[in-house]
Amino acid sequence: MSVYKTIDDIRSWDDLGTRIMVIGPSCVGKSTLAFHLSQYLKTTPTYLDQLAHIEGTKWERKPEIEFSAAQDTVLKKDKWVIEGNYSALMPQRYNKATAVIWMRNDSRIAFLWHYIKRSFFGAENRYGGLKDAGREFSWELIHYTFGRARRNYQKYKTIFSEREDVPIYIIRSFSERRKLYQKLDIN
Repeated sequence: MSVYKTIDDIRSWDDLGTRIMVIGPSCVGKSTLAFHLSQYLKTTPTYLDQLAHIEGTKWERKPEIEFSAAQDTVLKKDKWVIEGNYSALMPQRYNKATAVIWMRNDSRIAFLWHYIKRSFFGAENRYGGLKDAGREFSWELIHYTFGRARRNYQKYKTIFSEREDVPIYIIRSFSERRKLYQKLDIN
């Protein structure tokens, strides 16, 4: 059985270890958090969207074997922060992780607001964005987030049931995310 915790259970950076997964739906701040965590660990964040897609395209996928090999290269390192879901490759990450931060903003209105803001006002400057992909707005992503993304939660729980020694910290709102930033002294 997995060890689910809240941000109140994080006492210091040491609770997270040196191999951290940051997962959750779109527009909850995963990429920004991954950037800050990697700064603390003195490593480069890995954004799975960048590993899975071809730069300069409108989010065209790389072959799965190439994507998997790129992730495996990162997993060999002593320290990493990997942001993104991609559940087909999640078990490999989870088997090496020292902590999971599962960001879940259950407010659909907040998601929609952040997605529109990101898509039309600054997508080119966001952490984890795909270089030269152009504007990011997509009805498919909205449909995915409102539907299938939430159904994936059960799939993630099944993956997480494989180990008991990895804490899974659940962040349920933007206010909890701010609380985590304060707790870890992230500006």
